[in-house]
Amino acid sequence: MIGIFGLRRADAAAPVDLVEFAATLPARLRAECESGVGTAIGVARHPAGFEGGHAASADGAVSVVVTGAIFNGAELAGGAPVTGAADLIAQLYLAGRLDRLSDANGQFAAALHDRRNRRLVLITDRLATTAIHVWRRGGEIAFATQ
Repeated sequence: MIGIFGLRRADAAAPVDLVEFAATLPARLRAECESGVGTAIGVARHPAGFEGGHAASADGAVSVVVTGAIFNGAELAGGAPVTGAADLIAQLYLAGRLDRLSDANGQFAAALHDRRNRRLVLITDRLATTAIHVWRRGGEIAFATQ
């Protein structure tokens, strides 16, 4: 599996650890996961791959994982330096400008976790090229792109 994945518990205080899930991935892939309380998100990708990444705000309150790419990130950032699609999405969210992603050129899916507001935002490109599969029951949400 190359893509994003995560779990949000119904209980905001419940620990969530994706390490066991990440351990099931083939050895050729690298997983970047954040374990946490209430919600955890992760991305699986090739070690030297171009297909996404992980970023967090300076205070760690907002985390983003992305699979795919956004090719006009510098334009969408309005001149602010960006280090990749995950960083761009975090910056746009913190500025209240996620709407700018409607102008993104690329194929991508992302998950954004805002710890302060206990918000999980699932995002895909305007053509929904990369589907995000979601399972919901009893206040819990599990998602993955593959």
